[in-house]
Amino acid sequence: MASAQLRSLLGAALRPAPRAAGAPLVLFATLPSERHELGLLISALVAMGEGASPLYLGVELPPTELAKAAELASASALVLAVTHASKATGRDLAETRSAIPRATEIWLGGAAASNLELPPGVTLLATLEDLERQVRRLHEPRAVRVVRKGARSAKATRSKPPLRG
Repeated sequence: MASAQLRSLLGAALRPAPRAAGAPLVLFATLPSERHELGLLISALVAMGEGASPLYLGVELPPTELAKAAELASASALVLAVTHASKATGRDLAETRSAIPRATEIWLGGAAASNLELPPGVTLLATLEDLERQVRRLHEPRAVRVVRKGARSAKATRSKPPLRG
């Protein structure tokens, strides 16, 4: 009963409001077989606090529906919450990534997010601070985001230069 009241309060705080000019639209949902939504609702409020326009889609949504929503809304990002990892969850995540427009980023958070093998194009959100950082990055011009994201990837995979003797 307490979680239902908390869910109601959080949902009320997310009532759709006019989208601020330039605010990135970020969708929030869970994949099939995932019913836990309190962390997801809190994440949507955190994103709102960072200047995003959150749109809560709900729980247990199939990849095809997530793709339709992302395309129709021209979403900047889709946040998925995972509290238990399974092979089916991994398949649904991969299917979602392949179905969603490449321009829409996918961010994965929740207690079991780090237990999944992430397909290319999916970013792990280990903390709410990670979410805040990603939302702030969405406020940057697209060209700057692509360059920064590429620079991070290159830095992470850079090997040591050969020794000169």
